[in-house]
Amino acid sequence: MPALVLDGETREEASVSQLSDRVLGLKLAEFTELWLECGGESGPRLCLLISGGERGWLMYLRCVGDVGFSSRNPDYEGPPGDMLEYRLSNGQRDVYPAAWSYPTADLKDALVEFLETCERPRSIRWYDDTERKMVVS
Repeated sequence: MPALVLDGETREEASVSQLSDRVLGLKLAEFTELWLECGGESGPRLCLLISGGERGWLMYLRCVGDVGFSSRNPDYEGPPGDMLEYRLSNGQRDVYPAAWSYPTADLKDALVEFLETCERPRSIRWYDDTERKMVVS
């Protein structure tokens, strides 16, 4: 059964349908860290970090300890050097290029896609952080 972890606290384990509804209805704070987990410790997980409440970045891990994949947005139209600040639930501050981010509506759709498939969402463009190259879907 999938699980939702919001800002470091497991909120619920529920059916895919229940979690999908919960994700779509989330009011995202200025800085949010959200994890979705499929299949417990050995299963894949998707991390969402929100910056400013409007945009966010995704990381997909195949299992605990995986270097994984991170989002890239080929449709980003802002200044190329812009950076966005993210804050993790443990207080850590990270900064990533704005061109890696997506609008929150697109991210919520990707979260639902992950819940339904337990696979890397195809609606997002991914960078393979292990191989250091873009992934062709």
